[in-house]
Amino acid sequence: MNVFNLPPGARCVLCGTVLSGQVAADLHRRVFCAHHRAEGRHCRYCDSFFLPSGRSREACSPCAASQVFDLAVGQAACGAAGQWVVRHGLTLPPTVPLRFSSAMPASTMGPGVRMLGYAERRTGFPWLAPRSTVVLQAGLPLMMLRMVLGHELGHVALDSEHLRLPQWAEEGSCDWLAHRYLGEFADPAAAMYRRRIETRDDPVYGAGFRWVAARLAGRTPRDLVPLLRSTRLPSFASRP
Repeated sequence: MNVFNLPPGARCVLCGTVLSGQVAADLHRRVFCAHHRAEGRHCRYCDSFFLPSGRSREACSPCAASQVFDLAVGQAACGAAGQWVVRHGLTLPPTVPLRFSSAMPASTMGPGVRMLGYAERRTGFPWLAPRSTVVLQAGLPLMMLRMVLGHELGHVALDSEHLRLPQWAEEGSCDWLAHRYLGEFADPAAAMYRRRIETRDDPVYGAGFRWVAARLAGRTPRDLVPLLRSTRLPSFASRP
């Protein structure tokens, strides 16, 4: 968190006090009284700095207001995302079940980090094709839920193509699909999550997204599978 000086007249986004002298700012360059740093925390979903209230101690007010716990709302969002995926030339099963979970598995992104979603492949009978279920963290803000759905339905679509991909190519492709899907929404939260995808710097999601984005610039999701089928993919992402 940066600490810097502002000209007179600026107000704290947390308490409204006119700021002078030293102030603090979060990753979104929202400025607030420096002493709030000892009282607040960063939102789990958008990284905005906020003062916890009785309603939520892990989400800022805008994110808390749009959290989705109702499975019917999630299913409607899943259906809309699935229609977008199919409309853009990818293949999905006729129905993709959705389940919410309050206890998600650990993520590979770092200690203490939990997955936001995953595509679960299960079948009870050996003669039946595996059925994919999308599992999401309960309580995701709506726009983040849409982002995660775009990603996880990407896994389902790629699985239906029977592609054998290195992890960076599959995760990068799914992040690219989520990025494209978020572009359908004229909403500041969608733009924020798109920037988050664009700026990831890890060797799997970040490098994979940039590789796909560089090769599909100006093209559509229907070009993704032909690209993956026609390219000899190394074990690790090469530079775009």
